[in-house]
Amino acid sequence: MKKVASLIRRYNTNEYRNLFLIVSIFFVIFTTISIHRFWQYSVWYYDFGIFYTAISAVSKLQAPIIDHFVFTNTNILGDHFHPIIFLISPLVALFKTGEVLLVIQTLFVSLSGIFIYLISKHYQRSKFESFAMLIMYFSFIGLHNALITEFHEITLLSLPLSIFFYGMIKKKKFWYFLGLFSVLLTKETTFIIPAWFSLLLIFKNKGQWRKIGLFSLLISLAYGYFLVTYVFKFFNGEGYYYLEGASKNVESIFPTFNELKIKTIFYSFLNFGFLPLLAPEMLPPILFNWWSRFTSLASTRHDLGMHYNSEIAPTLILAANVGWVRLKMFLSKFFPFFKTYYFKILFLIVVVISFINIIYLNSPILLFGNLDFYKNTENFVFLDTLIENIPEDGIVMAETNIAARIAYRGKVIMLRDNYDQFSPDYVVVDFREGQEPNNFFGVDFPDFKSKIYNDPTYFIYYDQGEQVIFKKIKKD
Repeated sequence: MKKVASLIRRYNTNEYRNLFLIVSIFFVIFTTISIHRFWQYSVWYYDFGIFYTAISAVSKLQAPIIDHFVFTNTNILGDHFHPIIFLISPLVALFKTGEVLLVIQTLFVSLSGIFIYLISKHYQRSKFESFAMLIMYFSFIGLHNALITEFHEITLLSLPLSIFFYGMIKKKKFWYFLGLFSVLLTKETTFIIPAWFSLLLIFKNKGQWRKIGLFSLLISLAYGYFLVTYVFKFFNGEGYYYLEGASKNVESIFPTFNELKIKTIFYSFLNFGFLPLLAPEMLPPILFNWWSRFTSLASTRHDLGMHYNSEIAPTLILAANVGWVRLKMFLSKFFPFFKTYYFKILFLIVVVISFINIIYLNSPILLFGNLDFYKNTENFVFLDTLIENIPEDGIVMAETNIAARIAYRGKVIMLRDNYDQFSPDYVVVDFREGQEPNNFFGVDFPDFKSKIYNDPTYFIYYDQGEQVIFKKIKKD
């Protein structure tokens, strides 16, 4: 009890109350937005439904088999290796709802802010500057977009990575290794990050921490090699799909640059006041992130949207901290009169960054104060009614936004033009015009509609007007 009381007294200060308040506000805002988007059916089987299926299956002590659009009926760990997602399985088993994924995702990013603050305090020594760095981190539109774009394991990385960085700079072995192994378990490609920073530990330290750096470097590299060489082949029988595909074209090695990619790089650095450029030794993991995205033919990976930018946020703010320290040293040496303006300069940087992200780049954080956004949730009750009428006694094929909501059942697959080859027991479709194209991902909607209505092997089981459930006629 004395230790608990001592811990409470230690953190019961204005500094930590303000820290927890900022973290809590961030958590409430983005939890509210993401859950309402969920209720508005703005999540799809790619990627939310895939993760919901896998996490739900493990919560039932079943294999995490998913309906991959390219590799059907596959173990999710044979697609990407991210066992960290199964930490959510007990909560899904307890609450039995998809909102849990979104709450935990936002919680991970929010809690990362605590470690970002502690890291900033190590470098800046000033509470004001440390809070400014925290606001800079939380203002990153890449994080905002990640949190409102369904659910993805790489968005969870913010917490393990910030813990890893905290342990590294504070020389705390428990937090360092907790962060290290958590980062490795987040995705097969994340071993690159601790591997690089382990190299920095080797070159910048002596004694015990040089040995720790060498150990974590070997662990990271060996882990990455083991996954690519053996683990994926174990789960899918073939190997690492994405490595094989990357070796087939020159574009996958030497990306071309266009206006969109240049804007992504520019605004990412701008968001952190271009301070990371003053810490070039920390940039390789960020450059690797951009290289892996920019070599993809999918343009959705090239901008500041979706989850891809959340991976680099902790590294960028770490580099920004180092960059700010170096900038102050430079100014102190050559322009000592600037010393009294440090707080004002940093304050101005944070204000400008926040304005650019929220107003100019139209951050989704604006949805939190938009009453029409909440009213829109009420407009989707008719889809809730549709889902309530979907039987649970067979395989269901549904458009992606509906499939995502019932993915916990397990026997759910995405809508396809060649649905007859899959022979689902039920086909669920919302035929309204003007829907989000993702709802019919990969489907030629007009042809599909004509085909299903004229298919003699299916009859209309439930008709809600534009929302229809077709049931397969069973042969005697």
